Amino acid sequence: MRNKLLSLFLLILPFWVSAQNQFDPMQNDPSVSANYPKGIYGTIEDFENKTPSETSDFTARTNNDSIAYRFSNAAGKNIKDAFAISDGTNLYIRMKDIVKNFDKGSKGQARDGGNYYLKVYRKGAYLYTEDFFTSNMSGILGGAIASAMSRRMKAIIYLPETHKFKLFKNLKFFKFFIEDNYPGLVPQVEQEKGEFEVEVIRRVLSQTAPQ
Repeated sequence: MRNKLLSLFLLILPFWVSAQNQFDPMQNDPSVSANYPKGIYGTIEDFENKTPSETSDFTARTNNDSIAYRFSNAAGKNIKDAFAISDGTNLYIRMKDIVKNFDKGSKGQARDGGNYYLKVYRKGAYLYTEDFFTSNMSGILGGAIASAMSRRMKAIIYLPETHKFKLFKNLKFFKFFIEDNYPGLVPQVEQEKGEFEVEVIRRVLSQTAPQ
């Protein structure tokens, strides 16, 4: 019976993931590349100063879900350790550096692994990106199936005042953030029928403005 359930789960999982990602979260959001000249930003300091440490040529490629980007230099060697990369049209930040610079409340989440970059956009007052995460506790308490079922697309913003990234684990955590920073938007933090949590977060963040 357990094997049958596992087989059924593996069959429907691709459709579950596709449904979560069917909406292009960035289609109405401006690129942030205008503030970041084309080049490679080796450190977070380069990124914050908007000054690339290298301006040599590079190329990009994505995986099948078009979320994870990888870059190689003119010699074909992978660029593995730069904090961020701007191609003059889009800005990308390395996922390992995002996780490394999570604020305290964003820890306790597992991701798929790998060394890749995420495309970054402007949503209201914030630099925004997103990736798939799983709660560490779901794997401990429920095993592989529960862990896979808890895999969700989750939103991440950059907080320049603290030099940290904030991951919104769920809508409850996001609502706390909005209550503290944009109390007038609290009524907007409600899921509409058929709406994923990350879609609510995208929608509400787009209404924020620098304070």
